[in-house]
Amino acid sequence: MKVFNIATSEFLKNLTYLNLSGNEIRNEGVKYIATSEHFNKLISLILYSNRIGSEGAIYFAMSEWLKNLTCLDLDKNQIDSEGAKYIATSERLKNLTCLNLSCNRIDLSDNQISSEDVEYISTNEWLKNLTSLDLSYNEIDNEGVKHIAKSQYMKKMSDLNLCSNRIDNDGAKYISNNGRLRIVIDWDISDYESDYDWD
Repeated sequence: MKVFNIATSEFLKNLTYLNLSGNEIRNEGVKYIATSEHFNKLISLILYSNRIGSEGAIYFAMSEWLKNLTCLDLDKNQIDSEGAKYIATSERLKNLTCLNLSCNRIDLSDNQISSEDVEYISTNEWLKNLTSLDLSYNEIDNEGVKHIAKSQYMKKMSDLNLCSNRIDNDGAKYISNNGRLRIVIDWDISDYESDYDWD
């Protein structure tokens, strides 16, 4: 397997950036990455669209070699609520400043990241260094936004993407009325049917 070859290569011991997007490495590939001592200097890991599930998220959360990661991009994978909780509560990922969990779904059922998962992320001290959080295209509702707005650990946040969730105008108020958060919101609630009168 090509991920095994990369993870065990003596020539990549000083690697700080790795992008393996669109390679379908799945959970097995994540295991090779997470258990490789050669990746102990890795700062940025981009694994967009690789069919990684919650088992893969557990490998990240428990890895002793990925403690220096500041950016973890898991966009368009299959990480569900369980996997999101492992990442959110991992002491070993406490250096993360950028986390992308956008478009994570197993199928079209209710296995996407929800407001309950947002609560784990926003109330966990290990993620207090996050400055960028992408949770777009999931199943987050107003309650999830409320968790972010009230969080004492989201004070460093400067980029929050919640587009295409189940957030309406009431959810938007939680963020806009919170002067404590310094947030630039990439927020498109156009996919949510709203009864708000813009006139």
